[in-house]
Amino acid sequence: NDINLNNNSTIFISFCPEDVVCDHTKESDNFSIFTIPGYDFSISYNSFSRYSFCAFDKDKKVLYVNSNIKKGYLTNITVVINAYDKKIIVYQDGIEIGTVENYKKLYPYLTEPYFYIGVGDPNRENDKNFFKGFFKSLAIFSECLEPDEILEISNKLVNLLGLKKND
Repeated sequence: NDINLNNNSTIFISFCPEDVVCDHTKESDNFSIFTIPGYDFSISYNSFSRYSFCAFDKDKKVLYVNSNIKKGYLTNITVVINAYDKKIIVYQDGIEIGTVENYKKLYPYLTEPYFYIGVGDPNRENDKNFFKGFFKSLAIFSECLEPDEILEISNKLVNLLGLKKND
């Protein structure tokens, strides 16, 4: 794990979750597509048909953005971390879905040795948060991409795959 989230960065991931059924016996049921464990920095899908971003600040205060309810489809989630302005913007398919502002420095995720694709943490005793669906691509940038760049990347992926929006 060489991802220093206390510097400006952008994480872009495309994936398609399976539709899942809520497990009412669990406190939560997230299916993590990208995670840095510990106080998880994660991009996930849940049984409430929401795409989610979650992280923690250095005081372990949760920071999150949830999408509107959308059934599983091939989607792109982009998380832009502007560490200098203390602003995190989350996009789905190139469209902003939420912002976290004025947070303290992020939890020291750089101390975690690994990040994972398709699971929250395979070494956890409980709630490993395995992803159900398929993973398409991941790109990590050491800068804040601009909204027009995010939309362009999202649209190019959709065109490359020959898909219509929300397919």
